[in-house]
Amino acid sequence: MNKNRGFTLIELLVVVVVIGILAGIVFVTIGDIPRDARNSRRRSDMRTIHLAMEMYRINIRRGVGYMAITSAPITPAPPTPGNRLTTIAIGEILNPIPLDPSNTGDFIYRAFASPVGSTEFCIWARMEGIAPGTAGAVVAASERGVRDMAAAPASLIACP
Repeated sequence: MNKNRGFTLIELLVVVVVIGILAGIVFVTIGDIPRDARNSRRRSDMRTIHLAMEMYRINIRRGVGYMAITSAPITPAPPTPGNRLTTIAIGEILNPIPLDPSNTGDFIYRAFASPVGSTEFCIWARMEGIAPGTAGAVVAASERGVRDMAAAPASLIACP
């Protein structure tokens, strides 16, 4: 009696295909983890900035005005409005200010300077991997809280 031991070519091909599919799923899932981590950090930084500004306003008992937030023009000027956030002069409450995890190109923290004596501020960051115009493409912090937006605010007044 001649008993063949081993696997047929079909069985081997099925196993290889299944392993390939599983490897592809794992690869795609793992590939998004660093980007998602940077986006989580951006959201966390916006909450931190919002809370620090509120603490400053409560401690000083005056508005968070132009002297508290400074920004610098971005060169070359990008299509997104606003300037690069450079300083938040609120003492030791938030020192140093958080930087975007990438801090390059379009991935920087932006701000609109508020008028002297104003209690308004607007700081925002663009999220990676989410197309502009899509919900959650931008996270913004203002005196009213932290919100996800579809696009960058066009002005201080347009901040959520």
